[in-house]
Amino acid sequence: MIKYSIRSHLVNIIVPGFFLYAVTISTAMAGPYSSKVVGMKFAEVPFPGDFQMSVLNIQKPGGEVVVLVRSKGKKIIAVDKDKTNKDIQAWKSGDNGSKQLLNGGEVSAGFFSKISKDSMASLVTLKCEVMPDNVIKSIHAKGYIHILTADSRVEVTNKKFDLKPGQILRIGSVQMKFRKSGKPQWGKQPMEITFDTDEKLEYLSEIRFYQLNGKEIKSSRGSTMSIDMGGLKQVSVSYKLGKKVDKVMVKAKYWKGLQPVKVPFSFDVKRMF
Repeated sequence: MIKYSIRSHLVNIIVPGFFLYAVTISTAMAGPYSSKVVGMKFAEVPFPGDFQMSVLNIQKPGGEVVVLVRSKGKKIIAVDKDKTNKDIQAWKSGDNGSKQLLNGGEVSAGFFSKISKDSMASLVTLKCEVMPDNVIKSIHAKGYIHILTADSRVEVTNKKFDLKPGQILRIGSVQMKFRKSGKPQWGKQPMEITFDTDEKLEYLSEIRFYQLNGKEIKSSRGSTMSIDMGGLKQVSVSYKLGKKVDKVMVKAKYWKGLQPVKVPFSFDVKRMF
């Protein structure tokens, strides 16, 4: 059983616009996992919709709070944005003590999170569509950041894989069905190959392609697209290859010992004047 605890302290931060904000930063623990607010930016945007006049690369009034998630246990391999968003509670309050629930998306996890090279830490951005002002004196948010963790990586080799539609590439528990090959729409590479899967690509740590004689083919990840069909998610992923071939040797690494973990967080942002 994972035990949770939260400690808080108050710091003052000056942000552009010369408004003083008091931020209550909480350090939360969940067993060997912890979270801490390590950065933030809020901006008034006097010209919403005008990209040239954006403030701090923010297109409309609001901001971002960056949370650092650390692990002293398993490796962090992914952040589940959808589950995190379902587990965020947010509200705003005024001078008179009034409170109003938010979260119709006013506070949500950003599209991209960063994971450290050693997979022991992640930076998660929480986007705020509102900001403290003369009416809204403070914004409060708490919840859980959902991460996927793993013990270690396992390397496997498929010595000969035919690039024919319908062929199944098995990497651990992940099954990828080969769909097509051809010239990529963008880029100078001579070939792009596309796979379909209903598995999470986060389970894969690395995938490399080789000629059958063992010489590695320079490759890069292309586009990734997911379609939700009645609760079943179909993922399409492509790889651009530096050589046109009809058969490849595949060397891949996948994560084992997968375990989902939820790490608590909380923060308060208050405009002082």
